[in-house]
Amino acid sequence: MTSDFTLLATGASSGQPVACVQATAVDHDLTDAVRHDYFVRRGGDPASIVAVLSPPTSPGCDDRLVFVVSDGMIGGCGEATMFAAAVRSGGEGSRRTFETAAGPIEATDRGAGVVRLRLPEASAVPRTHLADAGDRKLRLRTVTVGGNTFAALPAAELGLRPVEPAAAELRRAGIDLLRRLDGPGLLLLTEPVLAGATSSAVVWGDDILNLGPCGTGTGARMILALHDGELAAGDELVHRSPYGHAFRARARGAGHDRVSVDIEGTVVWRPARQT
Repeated sequence: MTSDFTLLATGASSGQPVACVQATAVDHDLTDAVRHDYFVRRGGDPASIVAVLSPPTSPGCDDRLVFVVSDGMIGGCGEATMFAAAVRSGGEGSRRTFETAAGPIEATDRGAGVVRLRLPEASAVPRTHLADAGDRKLRLRTVTVGGNTFAALPAAELGLRPVEPAAAELRRAGIDLLRRLDGPGLLLLTEPVLAGATSSAVVWGDDILNLGPCGTGTGARMILALHDGELAAGDELVHRSPYGHAFRARARGAGHDRVSVDIEGTVVWRPARQT
């Protein structure tokens, strides 16, 4: 353990393994040290996402927040932000504003482990492009929300469903497709919205299929649902991972071509052992 950071807690946000670290400042050396400490020395789950808290630089924010994963850093993470909010919470009803690369995220403790996030505004209009997939082309749409860019595709286009028995196939197909894309680092393989609910698989990083429903991925799925007319602003979306873990989301219009999404999930955490 260095004097620059302390592991505060480990646990899960709606099924996704997460952890929270307090740092005095954040730079490349510090994030490398956090990654080595958590994933190598402590043997943390390779699918974990570590929320690294440090003093904010923006007025009105309570903490600065960056996200460390086993192979580097990612631009945003709803699950890790929820987790940091729960760890830093002053109790039910308390609020905290996090400074992130995508903009401020306001977190509210709803009680009983439930945390609600208000994600930064995002474009309400997905971009469309084609990707080679062997002997055919796939029509993908990209959505950027909360610091992450997702390439979205109906899972049925790959002959799959985003359910747990297909996890290995979803992971392999998703990683293969990500390697063909130029830009998006995350893939959202989803189903249509029926009765306000849908399931999606989020594939990212070094052969990782998200265990949770993905917070920024939930925001992306809501934006697609609004654009396609599956839902309207104010409607609730229940967004499940292949493993059944769910986030709830609602969207608020922020202008003709902008939208803001609130997401809500459940956090379970325990204080870390200091070693």
